[in-house]
Amino acid sequence: MMFKLPFKLALLLLAAVSGGVLWQQGQLAVLALSRIDPVPEPREMVAVGHYAEAAGYLDFFMEYDYVNQDPAAQALHAQIEQERGRVAYQAGKLKEGLFDGTSDETIGQAVGVASDLFVIGDLRDLTKQAINWGQGGEVDEVVAALAGIGVAATTAQVVSAMATVGTGGAAAPAAGATTVVKGGVIMLKAAKKLGKFPPWLGKAVLDGAAAVKRSGKLDPVSDLFGNVYTLAKTRGGFELLSHTIDASSLRRMATFTETFGNQSATLYRIGGDQALKVAQRAGDLGVATIKQAATFGQGGLRLLDKLGTFRFIKFSARAGKIAYKGDAIQLLARLLMGLPNWLLYLFVGVGAAVWVPWGWVARLHKPG
Repeated sequence: MMFKLPFKLALLLLAAVSGGVLWQQGQLAVLALSRIDPVPEPREMVAVGHYAEAAGYLDFFMEYDYVNQDPAAQALHAQIEQERGRVAYQAGKLKEGLFDGTSDETIGQAVGVASDLFVIGDLRDLTKQAINWGQGGEVDEVVAALAGIGVAATTAQVVSAMATVGTGGAAAPAAGATTVVKGGVIMLKAAKKLGKFPPWLGKAVLDGAAAVKRSGKLDPVSDLFGNVYTLAKTRGGFELLSHTIDASSLRRMATFTETFGNQSATLYRIGGDQALKVAQRAGDLGVATIKQAATFGQGGLRLLDKLGTFRFIKFSARAGKIAYKGDAIQLLARLLMGLPNWLLYLFVGVGAAVWVPWGWVARLHKPG
């Protein structure tokens, strides 16, 4: 009897714990997460001279107290900003844009774009490819196609601008559309130079150029280049473009950047396709909540998608209050979350079963 009671109490305790785990799985799942330490990655970027990329990544996390109050993060942020503010650094980036047509900083990108805004840049590329062809050299058909579309877009810009003046502004939307296509051409040229041009896009450009040539209009490429232009206006847009696999994924990526702006590249770096999936529910989940969940990595984004905004914020707030207890709580939460549900239900069932007065139940069912 003395052995039986402690055994039954132990099973009851096990059942209670299992029931609590089943009841509080959402809270335990949040406790099991660990927030990203955003210092190591940008340090590696700084080590190879990628200051703009490092700044974009670290800035994403500096919105949160656990980072902006960290002395290591503060020191790294100051180091990055100091380097980016140096005249020699800015001059170097301007040189990249002027001579290479590519840069990771705004000043270099602006200079690179300026050289391609005018038709001379497209004519230069067409001439270069024609010379290569005449000399039996390698011809980059995609560059030639982009240059052809660029010439058509520049021509359309001039015609639209003249029509806008003649119609008192009524033709302005058409001028805007041609600007979008021209912007897409410029970005894709730069993407080719940077090695960020996705393989699938080559055929799409060639088909689009053929359609533009046949129709004499930019309509066949307006949607495709419009989505590219959306990425072009976003910091890290080249990297985002390189991860697209078809026109549909390009459209999703463009919508993603419209939602998260210049933080899109960092958010995608953290969450990958999971970030794209959650972003489709940004209207329900909230942009700020998605960004907060991303500080926990892909696991945080998956959990937000599962729990919804209200429960995720509630559980995150509770987790923050007990964070001072350190890694022990996180380790315990991970261990408990690792138990399969069928096992937890089994413990609950067994714990309840041993306390059922089976003798009394048997007497009730015994024939009179």
